[in-house]
Amino acid sequence: MALIPNYKTTDASIEVLIGADGSAYPGVAFRLADKLNYELAYAVPQVSGEWDALQYDPVFHGSNTWQVHHGPSYQRAAQVPTGCWFRLKMDFCGNRAAVSVDGQLPLVVDRLACSAAAGLFGLWTYLSAYFCDLQVSACSEQDIPHGEKPNTAEDTVEAWFAEGYGVVSSPETVTLGRCVGLS
Repeated sequence: MALIPNYKTTDASIEVLIGADGSAYPGVAFRLADKLNYELAYAVPQVSGEWDALQYDPVFHGSNTWQVHHGPSYQRAAQVPTGCWFRLKMDFCGNRAAVSVDGQLPLVVDRLACSAAAGLFGLWTYLSAYFCDLQVSACSEQDIPHGEKPNTAEDTVEAWFAEGYGVVSSPETVTLGRCVGLS
């Protein structure tokens, strides 16, 4: 993670050119409370065109929560190229966010998991990626379209136990559609 020093914000529009030669998870970390608590939005070039090529992933107490934040409210299909630059656009305002690649339909998160407190932001990746041409501007609620409503099927989870921390609850129920690697 590369943070933008001394620039805290609650709301922003961030655009950046990203390049990846292969598997990578490049994106934007925002509203960092500290190094263990923040929100992520990123692209996944190795699954370009698939349902999870764009993802929202809040991090609580150092743990990524993509297994719990699952479905159309948190992932979206997009064409994410490898071997060339693509533009990632991230808007966050209030408790909502939108992230898109090269002007495609955005992933809209209608209820962010973390508080809307001011925090640092920066660029983040798991595995190698390149970033350039970072642009930051103001964002308002009108800039973010409304997304799909989350599924509230019978397999929903409202709270879970995090070893070493205790009970963690979500601000909304989360569908447990594909929990893997949980023990």
